[in-house]
Amino acid sequence: SHNNARTVYGVLDSMSATITSLALFTNITWPFFTLPHYEVRGRQAISTTGSDFVALSPVVTEETKLLWEQYALENQGWIEESLVFAGDLEEGAEISSIPTEIYPPRDALEDTDEDVQYVPVWQMSPPPQDPSIVNFDLLSDPKFRRIFDIVIGTKHPVLSEVLDITLLFGVSAPNSSGHPQSILLEPVFQTFNNESVVVAVVTSVLPWD
Repeated sequence: SHNNARTVYGVLDSMSATITSLALFTNITWPFFTLPHYEVRGRQAISTTGSDFVALSPVVTEETKLLWEQYALENQGWIEESLVFAGDLEEGAEISSIPTEIYPPRDALEDTDEDVQYVPVWQMSPPPQDPSIVNFDLLSDPKFRRIFDIVIGTKHPVLSEVLDITLLFGVSAPNSSGHPQSILLEPVFQTFNNESVVVAVVTSVLPWD
């Protein structure tokens, strides 16, 4: 169990560092980042860790929300690329567009005194057969929000209790083993400085077998 845990944490930590490195190298401004060849990298992480699913979600503020929604619409081509690589796209098939806005609306959630943040679903492996899961705000789920707040506070990865993953990722989160699942939330940092802020999270769905 300890060896498996070290492997899982190590692989996701490496993926997080790769994202930070690429973002710095290409001089992007968060949250406007798309990891190239995501399905290739996601499959490697899934194969090594035994997880069912790996997703990348940026941290979006109220100030960047409209720009993010425009960016996501213009860069949703990663979905087709991933489906083609996975062999899950039939010839001539059309892919639905992702939602145009982060949802559910913030006014449907509990008000807080903190700066408003969103954590929309972005890239994922396996790729989504139903793109409507993209831009779903994971912070709309109270359990995810609690785990996310711990990650922000500690700047360390956090493993959750057993969760109903379909409440977060719908049919896009397969349960290949049929066993109970938890999520491991790995922070992605803006820089490699110890005081760096968390700009995204990698969510891995882990079956307990």
